[in-house]
Amino acid sequence: MTPALPSALCSYANLLLIVATVLYLLFLAWRAPLIGSLASGSAALGVAGLALALTEHWRHPAVNTTPYDMAFVLSAICAITVLTYLIMEKWYGSRTMGAFVMPVVAIAATFQVLGGTHQTITLENSKVLLERAGTQVYILINVSFFCATAIAALYGGLYLWRQRHTRPMFAAISAPHLETSMAQAMSLGFVLYTLAQILRVRFSGMTFDDDWSRYQHSCTLLGIWCFYLFCQILHGPRRSGGHFMAGCAIAGFFLGLIVFPELRSAWQG
Repeated sequence: MTPALPSALCSYANLLLIVATVLYLLFLAWRAPLIGSLASGSAALGVAGLALALTEHWRHPAVNTTPYDMAFVLSAICAITVLTYLIMEKWYGSRTMGAFVMPVVAIAATFQVLGGTHQTITLENSKVLLERAGTQVYILINVSFFCATAIAALYGGLYLWRQRHTRPMFAAISAPHLETSMAQAMSLGFVLYTLAQILRVRFSGMTFDDDWSRYQHSCTLLGIWCFYLFCQILHGPRRSGGHFMAGCAIAGFFLGLIVFPELRSAWQG
């Protein structure tokens, strides 16, 4: 691992903890199971990212830092706090306290995102760090979009397999359950892709040889968005069958791969 990787992992993990905080607050307001699951998942991924960053930093400290660097000590406190909460959440089977515990962690995470552990927080420093954080959010949203499309395609494939086979291992999985899960994954992917396209204008970092190439690329991305919108419109009133939606889910996964070069440009930038 490169010396800069622990810091990058900490940044992404802190952003995940901030996202988890927002999701926990939304869950407190609406009590939607999907939002609660996303909140717990984001918090768990944030803890995993911090744990990996702390382990690598302890093994190979970056230049001009020590294993007891303030940023990583604060990260360790955040990771332990969130991990303790997640254990209690699993133990008691309630996510309500997340809306009260996570905001405290989010304040510490925001402090790190703004560079408060390394320098005095000023307007100029904050602009640069917020620009970097915006790029990282853009990358996270795209990665989440890929995961959602992959899950939707998996459910679509299982749905088609389930309709053609009656083996016991597939008999326990009902077709309506697969179709509902597939539709939820596609809806989540559509929302994430829409957010990614809003952020793309500012944080993509992808360059083109001429205006025509830029125009073609923009039209392709717009076409993907229209495809997902078309799927949402068809599935909303239940005018489309499961076979058709399964095909759309699988096709949507391969269409989503077109975004990979753009994601790579943002990562390298």
